[in-house]
Amino acid sequence: MEIYRDTIAPRDSNAFQPMTSELVETSFRTLMDHLWNDNLTGAAGVVKELDSLGYRVGLVQVTDTDIYTIGFMELAHPESPYYQGFGACLFRPDSPGLTLYQSVHPTADLYTEYVSMDAFLTDSDAAALMLAGSHKFANPDANHNGFCDSDTAHEGHNLITVLTRDLLNQWMNGIGPAPWIIQFHGAYDRDTEPDIVASYGRDDLLPGAVELQMVNQCLESVHPHTMGICGYPEPFGSSLEDGVYELCAAGNVQGELIIAFGLGGRFMHFELERHIRDDYMNGTGPGCDTIVTLIHCLSVALPEGSTEQLVPVGDGIWLGLLIGLFAVKLRR
Repeated sequence: MEIYRDTIAPRDSNAFQPMTSELVETSFRTLMDHLWNDNLTGAAGVVKELDSLGYRVGLVQVTDTDIYTIGFMELAHPESPYYQGFGACLFRPDSPGLTLYQSVHPTADLYTEYVSMDAFLTDSDAAALMLAGSHKFANPDANHNGFCDSDTAHEGHNLITVLTRDLLNQWMNGIGPAPWIIQFHGAYDRDTEPDIVASYGRDDLLPGAVELQMVNQCLESVHPHTMGICGYPEPFGSSLEDGVYELCAAGNVQGELIIAFGLGGRFMHFELERHIRDDYMNGTGPGCDTIVTLIHCLSVALPEGSTEQLVPVGDGIWLGLLIGLFAVKLRR
């Protein structure tokens, strides 16, 4: 994980480069398709083409997991003239569904990149992990829309948004299954709200969407009163679980995309308070137990979800570069 984190554009670095080239977008869409079809020869050809254009990307494979997993990551560091802020993506060609875990605010929403990765690695039916390449405050708000240009969750010119839109277009054209998108974000500790606030990317519930309620019931059967859902005052909840919360993901670009395609119930946004993320990284405490249970409940709630018991992921997930002569350590 530290090798990937070294490629994240730091706060106030102005290193992130918004993705505006149709040629580059097409190259990454093609690269994703090759990896999902386990076409490493084709993927290597795209990487070579990107290199000729000045973009430094390497292919990777997770080597110590039972599930075949391949992907790519940017090799250039933020101080390099070749740096773009692409981040990293992992894919499972044999996945039965299309559950995508996305970490759109790495380092800014502290430790959420680790939670996202653990959720992907422990969910045997997860299809992809997408890790953003920049701190959300890396660049200023040059387009004056109220969000920094490097904020992956609120800007469209980044790789995660490009790939998300492509997958939705493929579904619309009957090429692939409808995706599920799961994002973990970081919130301040608030005495007036539960430890976890979940939403469908809006302040209210979506008609017919029940997956978040299923996740909530699963989680709170073990850890009562730890999660709230935007727009859902829980019948037997505590006074904190009134359905009115500060962070409900309104304006999230990926959430708005999936809602626009008529699949709003398939976007799940989780705000995790700081103290439970601290517990998680320390590997102990009630917050750690809560996040571990949440990850398990997510795998159970989705239709293609696994019913296997979640176990914490240990240290030492290694990626072997398929192009190059070194390996990168993905896990902390």
